Amino acid sequence: ALEPLDKALDDDLIVMVSHVPKVGLIAAHLSGLAHPPAFSTASACLVEVDGARGRARWMLDPTSLEPDRL
Repeated sequence: ALEPLDKALDDDLIVMVSHVPKVGLIAAHLSGLAHPPAFSTASACLVEVDGARGRARWMLDPTSLEPDRL
């Protein structure tokens, strides 16, 4: 599931789409979170990856379309 990250260049933007619970596990793995973020249907999470480290920046609620900072 994470193979595209192996080939990504520094300025690449990669969008990954998945289903619960896998999407939460991927976000937690990439960002180093102890627990997966809570995803609902059609929500989104921005994870910025710099080298081997990632940081979850925000979650987007599909109802309000307002990002919540993490």
